[in-house]
Amino acid sequence: MNFALFSRHATGVRLDFFDRAEDAAPSRTVSEGLACAIGRRWFRRS
Repeated sequence: MNFALFSRHATGVRLDFFDRAEDAAPSRTVSEGLACAIGRRWFRRS
């Protein structure tokens, strides 16, 4: 999974993955390994 996003005020990033749209809780959460690489751009590569 690769992604990049921009935020002026973020202090962290967490990705929640859901198996189905109606699920109340995520099946997987990723917050480890996310780093603010350059200024306000957040990246994850795997």
